Amino acid sequence: MTNASKRVSPLHVWAGIWILSVLLWSALLAVEWYASDASGCPLTGDSSVQGTGTWN
Repeated sequence: MTNASKRVSPLHVWAGIWILSVLLWSALLAVEWYASDASGCPLTGDSSVQGTGTWN
């Protein structure tokens, strides 16, 4: 085996960094969604601090 075959391509390094960045970003989005309780948003008429909530 020669030294040339043991080298890592710069493209592979950047692809690895990009994939790790995307995974980290996705994890942060998941934590934000979980922490904000996005699925439990109330839509009742009395939930507005600006007055009575209505649909327009």
